[in-house]
Amino acid sequence: RAKSGKTGRGNLFTFLSPTTVTNIIQTICKLLLLKISEEVNSAGIYSITMDTTMDVSIHDQCVFVLRYIKDRIEGTRSIVEVLERVVALKNVISSSGEGLFDLLKLTLDSMNISLDNCVADAFDGADNMNGQYKGVQAQLKEVLPKHIHTWCYAHVLNLVLQQTTKHTQHK
Repeated sequence: RAKSGKTGRGNLFTFLSPTTVTNIIQTICKLLLLKISEEVNSAGIYSITMDTTMDVSIHDQCVFVLRYIKDRIEGTRSIVEVLERVVALKNVISSSGEGLFDLLKLTLDSMNISLDNCVADAFDGADNMNGQYKGVQAQLKEVLPKHIHTWCYAHVLNLVLQQTTKHTQHK
């Protein structure tokens, strides 16, 4: 707060343009993703969760979340942490199972993370994700036969809550 009682930046000069701020944020993002990719590659295995939704401008967006373990030393003890990191939010060009699978591969490639180390996934019940013939999980099974597919229980809980509240009578 300035001495004059006014709020705001007042007489502060920063010399930071919007372009400079954007470049700083992008650099921080790249460093974070580099650290996450190092941790995932060090873990050796990971699982993936993906979900799509329409944003307010009616563009389909896909979020990618990686789940992996990291060993850390605390004193004389070795502690295993389970980490879950959002690594990307991408515009969806094709919402088909094949299109989303290609987007997954591109996202992982951009982070230098091998798809071969993906041991499991958790998707919602949409056909493009969960479909046993053309969904992303089917594409993963084709490339990784030992891959484990599970339903995302957050989505299952959401569906249960939706159905429960739909049939609840208010007095």
